Amino acid sequence: MNKKFNNSNFFRFVLTFFVILISLSIIFVSFADKKLIAGDAITIFLDPGHGGSDPGCIHNGLMEKEINLKISLKLKSLLESNGFRVIMRRTSDQGMSLDDIANMASDSGADLFLSIHNNASLSPESAGTETYWSANGVSGSSQFAASIQSSLVSEIGRPNRGVKTADFRVIKNTRITAALVECVFLSNPDEANLLKDDGFLNKIANGLFNGISNYARNITPTPSNSTTGGTYKATKVLVNIDEPTNSQTIGGNFELKGWAVEQSGVNSPEITAVHVYDGPAAGAKNMVGNATYGIARPDVAQSFGKANFTNCGFTLGVDSSRLTKGTHVLYVYAHNEQLGWAYTTVKVNVLNDGSNVGNQDNSISTPVQGTVETNTTNTTNNSTSNQNYNSSGTQKVLINIDSLKNNQQVSGSFELTGWAVEQSAMDSTGITAMHVYDGPANGEQNMLSVAQYGIARPDVASNFGKANFTNCGFKLIVNSSKLTNGKHTLYVYAYNPNLGWKYVTVAINYAGSTSSGSTSSVSGGTVITNGTNIVGYYEVTVDQLVSIFIKRNSTKIEWATRLAPIYIQYGKLFNIRADIAWAMMCHETGFLEYTGDVKPNQNNFCGMGATGGGVPGNSFATEELGIIAHYAHLAWYVYPSHINGYCSKAYDPRHSDSHYFNGNSTIGTLNARWAPSNSYTDKILLFANRIYGN
Repeated sequence: MNKKFNNSNFFRFVLTFFVILISLSIIFVSFADKKLIAGDAITIFLDPGHGGSDPGCIHNGLMEKEINLKISLKLKSLLESNGFRVIMRRTSDQGMSLDDIANMASDSGADLFLSIHNNASLSPESAGTETYWSANGVSGSSQFAASIQSSLVSEIGRPNRGVKTADFRVIKNTRITAALVECVFLSNPDEANLLKDDGFLNKIANGLFNGISNYARNITPTPSNSTTGGTYKATKVLVNIDEPTNSQTIGGNFELKGWAVEQSGVNSPEITAVHVYDGPAAGAKNMVGNATYGIARPDVAQSFGKANFTNCGFTLGVDSSRLTKGTHVLYVYAHNEQLGWAYTTVKVNVLNDGSNVGNQDNSISTPVQGTVETNTTNTTNNSTSNQNYNSSGTQKVLINIDSLKNNQQVSGSFELTGWAVEQSAMDSTGITAMHVYDGPANGEQNMLSVAQYGIARPDVASNFGKANFTNCGFKLIVNSSKLTNGKHTLYVYAYNPNLGWKYVTVAINYAGSTSSGSTSSVSGGTVITNGTNIVGYYEVTVDQLVSIFIKRNSTKIEWATRLAPIYIQYGKLFNIRADIAWAMMCHETGFLEYTGDVKPNQNNFCGMGATGGGVPGNSFATEELGIIAHYAHLAWYVYPSHINGYCSKAYDPRHSDSHYFNGNSTIGTLNARWAPSNSYTDKILLFANRIYGN
């Protein structure tokens, strides 16, 4: 039986079929586009810097805490719309201590931590973007910071100030891969105007999103029931030596060149250092030098088909006079944070007689009193070639360890600081590398780390009368996980191109980690003393400064809370410890009770000009100007020369052209100088240590 064909029903059938097909396609495409789906989403912890009573920097009509939050909320939206899970430290104007932020992030189960900030400087010309990671934080942090920096600079087009290391509490103590970004400068009028444009904030958020997204390709998401961050998936370090060729004969100085990558790298070559040894690594005694890494090698990038491998080249000028005549096997080691050290070798035949080899011993000539010979890394010049090193007179390496005394007891992570110079150097400090070992150098197995070198020490330069010694300071935060309880002898090695490696030692009694596992007390568990340097900003929070008012049941807590962020702001700008300046304020004002000659309405927080006998001292129009005067006058005592525009009579009424620096920038220098008493600093030390619960 024939049926009449129903066009209407057929059309409805076809239409329904296509609707279902298109819907399924959309669903599958949607899942395919998402890198991650529910349950497997990579989790990002966003920390909009500052908040509550801590406004951050304030410039050009902008408050940093507000800008940070706007950027963070825009970034949150971008991340969530692309399949990421986001945890916000705050979504409104809420304050939190740095340690609480680190604990909150660590316990959140997030894979990545990003703290979002904007910068400030004394100079309105300072501009651009910089991103920080902590060398004492979780592995992968340097690569994460590099990805954030490159993506943000590419997106917003501001000057590239580079990727830097710093032990900011939130990135050091957070137990997941972490970075802190300073997007632009609020103190720069042009960049401040950009921040007032919502479109520019969108560009910042987009740049940060790209940085996170690019790095996230290298990690696996944390399971939903885990509280540990994701893991960076490095697979293999590849090292290649281009020059010299194997079994090449060498008659003079030569250049060792090649490249190194971690083959799974996505954002960079993922190599953090290249070291060269004469034979297998056995410590400073056979180290030839630290190669310069990051040289453009577009041929390597093209061969791998990975643009991020472009800057994977290394080079090292080798002075063959340091090698004995005959056959040598040079070991070139490359370091990846996840995989550690990997190496390749090249054999060379040296013709010279090795006349300078005797200079590489570890002997110590009689040093200047209180000094030792140490190994420091000059971050601006890692070459071991002699051609750029000038000296005059008797050559000798001198090192001073400031922060540790022989047989001192330490606990938790602690700070090793001091300075190092080659006394006859004419155009530099004469030091190019610094390594610290637990015992005599015996290779990577007992190397604690490479110390940061090049820190400003104008006091040392003044004492020697040599301006080229200004940046001779070193610093290393020693990770507590690398030491067992008991006695240790730390060997601090310094490298000079002419004299080779020298070392000195300091004995310590290590008492283990603090009960909380954190370094809540200043300087890594040590107390503040008269020997503590005032120069060099030490991170402290508003809550920590105000805590000593709270413990006293002070009636001035609200006032202290208003002053604390200003003290922190100008401590950074003057590179002076805000905790010590704050303790001075507490001492001079009687915790803002003003029971002496100075009165509260004078905004005089350091007793300036109050010489006794009812003399009220100087007055300042605002609280901020009073705090600037305090720092400017301190700078007059602890710096050999003016460091910024505030160092003048316009801000410091007690200032004169004759500087008051005596070569000593420690707290003890204030005794019988800031005030007549030889025990003036006793209360300052007491209050400063109470800030950290000591």
